[in-house]
This record gives sequence, structure tokens and C-alpha cells, in this order.
Amino acid sequence: MTFLAFERITGHEATSEPLGNSVSAQTLCDCDGSGNIFTATEKTLDAALDKLHTVIYRYHCSIVFERQKYRCCDCSRKRPLDPDHVKLRSHGRVDTVENIKGRCRECHDKRHGKGVRPADEQENA
Repeated sequence: MTFLAFERITGHEATSEPLGNSVSAQTLCDCDGSGNIFTATEKTLDAALDKLHTVIYRYHCSIVFERQKYRCCDCSRKRPLDPDHVKLRSHGRVDTVENIKGRCRECHDKRHGKGVRPADEQENA
């Protein structure tokens, strides 16, 4: 992954520095006002950015789930949630808080598996 790709996917800039035989990549993630700095260290810059992307993505999902009070955005039931992208991967999705919604498995399957569009997309159609 390149710095440009990382920024496009996560919405955050990253920096790197060599650390002996490894590379450290880090980014400031201020999407919730906390000013958290995330760091990943791997053998290559590519691997460090991939790992950092995973950390940021999980963090963004946790923010979304907490904002939704761990309830599905479609049916409002309190169930384990799947992260779902409003703008799909195939349409250039990004892993930002604004582009992720928490859906229960049943609603997530309806959205992707059966072609049923949830209420939030029907309003925007």
C-alpha cells in the first residue's frame, strides 16, 4: 500500500521512519476529537501501512457501533454488528466513520445477498 492509497482509504495521512530492520508507520486519528496516534511496525513500509489500515478500520468501526448504541441501523435490534460501507468497495469506498454503518447479519445479508435496499439508501435514491 502506498501513502496515497492509505490516505484515500482511511481519510488520514501517514508518516514513516526506519527502525533498524523494520519500518514504523504512524497516523493521527482525530475523527472523534481524541487526537489518538496509531503506530504499526513491520519489516516493510507496505506491510506497516496495511497493518495500520486494519487498526484504523477497526477503530472507526468501534466509533460507529458505539454511536449506534450497538443497535442495527436498519432494524434497531441489539445484535452483534457487521461493519457495512455506505459507498461500496466496488464504487471506491473509504473506511471513514461517515462511510460505515453497523448492521446485524440479517440486515447486512438482505442488503448484499438479496438485493434489498435498506431505508437509508431508499431515501437517497
